Amino acid sequence: MISTKTSQHQSLSHGREITGLFLGWQDYQSDLWLPVAKMTWAPDLSRYCFRYTKGMERAIELSPIEKSSFIRHPDRLYQSHVTENESLDFKSRMPLSRTRYVPQQQQWLGLPEDPIDPIAYVSRSGGRRYQDSYDVFPEIRPDSQGDYHFHFLPLDIGKLEPDCYEYLLQLAPGHQLGVTDNQLGDGRFQLGRLPGYLLEMARTCPTAIQIEVARVNLKAPQFHSLLCHATVNGTLLTPFATAEYQTYTGI
Repeated sequence: MISTKTSQHQSLSHGREITGLFLGWQDYQSDLWLPVAKMTWAPDLSRYCFRYTKGMERAIELSPIEKSSFIRHPDRLYQSHVTENESLDFKSRMPLSRTRYVPQQQQWLGLPEDPIDPIAYVSRSGGRRYQDSYDVFPEIRPDSQGDYHFHFLPLDIGKLEPDCYEYLLQLAPGHQLGVTDNQLGDGRFQLGRLPGYLLEMARTCPTAIQIEVARVNLKAPQFHSLLCHATVNGTLLTPFATAEYQTYTGI
């Protein structure tokens, strides 16, 4: 089990708004992004369930690396894994070791410094690793109005030009941002890229998603400097309803 000071038995995360974690995969040659796996908490089993999604089938078709992984273990794709512990694919991206700096990082992510919540942390941080093709993002419940709320760190913030980064540091919470192609910005500067799952939503129904600045972290490393808040109108778009997000059964 995840070692935290809060119980994970009623939900994946504090506030009970997070109902699952997805693992996304980016094919950098084609720039295609796909959801490939999902982890949920099964209360009746008191353990985590790890399942591949139909997006993994497409990833295997596109990527020699992904394909070779399943050639070595051909039965993996056809199993719905149920494990007592978190899948390593997710666990390795959570702040479960070297937690000295995690309280400060949780503050940058708009989370309480204590207790440490690995699920909420990775839902907002994206769980990315250096030269990695994967990211993590949450499945969440809608609010009372039927809208969905996601917090995220834009990609490629570390690649911004100095004048653009200086502009970013002056932004205030609530500042509205837009999407052009896959770039996040406000008409004056580009401020990074959207994570794959939000980019897919923006492409599917641009009017359904609104993005604003949640907080600017002046003393944080550059890649942690901007936290954004995306609101998805549930009347116009239901997140994660397309075929790629559904459980792969091998049929």
